[in-house]
Amino acid sequence: MDPAERGMVAAEKDGFMSDAQFGLMVAAPVIIGFALMLYRMGVLQGAGTLSAVGASVVIAAVLFFGQ
Repeated sequence: MDPAERGMVAAEKDGFMSDAQFGLMVAAPVIIGFALMLYRMGVLQGAGTLSAVGASVVIAAVLFFGQ
């Protein structure tokens, strides 16, 4: 295992987030914010907003804990 991999393993064991997890923490709220903004503008209906927000949360959770 090269030093970069050892550093990532050590960082993950210490409780730090990986770059992918950090990206998910940023991207998921942005997607949710856009869905809510589109709903307020009248572009999305309630069911479309709920499905977009729900799918975003589920996908982010699965990817976050799968890292």
